[in-house]
Amino acid sequence: MYSNIKSFQVKLKLLHKHINEQHLDHFVCCKIVLESTKSTFNWETTKIIFLNIIENLQNEFSIRFSDFYLQENKIKLFQNPFSVDIVDVESNLQMEVIELQNNNILKNAFKESNDLKIFYSSLSEIDFKGIKSFAKKIITAFGSTNICEQTFSILKFRKNKYCSRLSDEHLNAVLRISTSNIKEDINELAGKIQPQKSHSFIVT
Repeated sequence: MYSNIKSFQVKLKLLHKHINEQHLDHFVCCKIVLESTKSTFNWETTKIIFLNIIENLQNEFSIRFSDFYLQENKIKLFQNPFSVDIVDVESNLQMEVIELQNNNILKNAFKESNDLKIFYSSLSEIDFKGIKSFAKKIITAFGSTNICEQTFSILKFRKNKYCSRLSDEHLNAVLRISTSNIKEDINELAGKIQPQKSHSFIVT
């Protein structure tokens, strides 16, 4: 998923550059129209429309997938612990990563392995306890696509034209509640509410 997001953003950046330079190899229909009506077609006006669409899409991606940027170094470490720069690794894992990167046997095992789960499970619990624990957290972050599909369905339902004032903070709270397995205890919640005392008036 992380790789797909990154590659899509790179594609958007390339398309933005090509449109700005009127390089339309990836926009076949636009290229045909432009070549056939070159004398009457106002490309500069059309270009602004396309650029705005791509820029809006880039901004949405930056907002919606901001968590991926925060975890980028961790994801890179998990994908290939032998290619990461040690300064980008968390301090509690640096010594183990250095040991791992300088172990030729494990390096060859990583190259020959097609399954990261098998590779990390094969590491020594004594020598690489921190890395194994780190890998488990990454692997179990998205244990099922079901929760992702459920979240996106809720997001699409909640974020509509009738909820235009719904902030990202409120949306995050709604998604967290909607996808949680925690059962609400109405009686407990009601018991914590302090009842409002009625004002009594003494008539003399």
